[in-house]
Amino acid sequence: MHIATNPFVRLTGPDTANGRYYAISVHTTEPTLDGVMNVFGVHDDLYRKVDGKWYFEKTRYDFLYPVRRYQGPRI
Repeated sequence: MHIATNPFVRLTGPDTANGRYYAISVHTTEPTLDGVMNVFGVHDDLYRKVDGKWYFEKTRYDFLYPVRRYQGPRI
Protein backbone atom coordinates (compact mmCIF):
# COMPACT_ATOMS: atom_id res chain seq x y z
CA MET A 1 0.00 0.00 0.00
CA HIS A 2 1.35 3.41 -0.97
CA ILE A 3 0.14 6.15 1.37
CA ALA A 4 0.48 9.83 0.37
CA THR A 5 0.26 12.37 3.20
CA ASN A 6 0.50 16.10 3.83
CA PRO A 7 -0.04 17.27 0.22
CA PHE A 8 0.93 20.82 -0.61
CA VAL A 9 0.29 22.31 -4.06
CA ARG A 10 1.30 25.86 -5.00
CA LEU A 11 0.13 27.62 -8.15
CA THR A 12 3.16 29.25 -9.76
CA GLY A 13 1.34 30.68 -12.78
CA PRO A 14 -1.97 30.34 -14.65
CA ASP A 15 -0.88 27.01 -16.17
CA THR A 16 1.88 25.82 -13.81
CA ALA A 17 2.14 24.52 -10.27
CA ASN A 18 4.43 22.52 -8.03
CA GLY A 19 3.63 20.19 -5.20
CA ARG A 20 5.10 18.04 -2.46
CA TYR A 21 3.83 15.20 -0.37
CA TYR A 22 5.28 12.53 1.88
CA ALA A 23 4.88 8.89 1.01
CA ILE A 24 4.96 5.69 3.05
CA SER A 25 4.90 2.24 1.54
CA VAL A 26 3.78 -0.63 3.77
CA HIS A 27 3.29 -4.36 3.36
CA THR A 28 -0.30 -5.19 4.19
CA THR A 29 0.08 -8.98 4.21
CA GLU A 30 2.48 -9.27 7.18
CA PRO A 31 1.09 -11.30 10.11
CA THR A 32 2.55 -8.83 12.65
CA LEU A 33 3.53 -5.16 12.62
CA ASP A 34 7.26 -5.99 12.64
CA GLY A 35 8.81 -5.06 9.29
CA VAL A 36 5.57 -3.67 7.87
CA MET A 37 7.05 -0.36 6.71
CA ASN A 38 8.89 -0.84 3.43
CA VAL A 39 10.05 2.67 2.43
CA PHE A 40 9.22 6.30 3.03
CA GLY A 41 10.25 9.42 1.22
CA VAL A 42 9.32 12.76 -0.31
CA HIS A 43 7.55 13.30 -3.64
CA ASP A 44 8.12 16.58 -5.49
CA ASP A 45 6.07 17.26 -8.62
CA LEU A 46 5.75 19.89 -11.34
CA TYR A 47 2.32 20.26 -12.95
CA ARG A 48 1.24 21.93 -16.17
CA LYS A 49 -2.27 22.74 -17.39
CA VAL A 50 -2.87 21.83 -21.05
CA ASP A 51 -6.23 22.49 -22.69
CA GLY A 52 -7.83 23.06 -19.28
CA LYS A 53 -6.55 19.81 -17.68
CA TRP A 54 -3.70 19.44 -15.19
CA TYR A 55 -0.89 16.96 -15.94
CA PHE A 56 2.34 15.86 -14.28
CA GLU A 57 5.23 17.52 -16.07
CA LYS A 58 7.95 16.10 -13.84
CA THR A 59 8.03 14.03 -10.67
CA ARG A 60 10.74 12.81 -8.38
CA TYR A 61 10.91 10.68 -5.25
CA ASP A 62 13.73 10.96 -2.72
CA PHE A 63 13.89 7.96 -0.41
CA LEU A 64 14.50 8.59 3.29
CA TYR A 65 14.18 5.04 4.65
CA PRO A 66 15.52 2.35 4.71
CA VAL A 67 18.42 3.88 2.75
CA ARG A 68 18.58 7.64 2.27
CA ARG A 69 18.86 8.39 -1.46
CA TYR A 70 18.98 12.13 -2.14
CA GLN A 71 19.12 13.26 -5.79
CA GLY A 72 20.26 16.87 -5.37
CA PRO A 73 18.34 20.16 -5.30
CA ARG A 74 14.58 19.92 -5.09
CA ILE A 75 12.27 20.65 -8.01
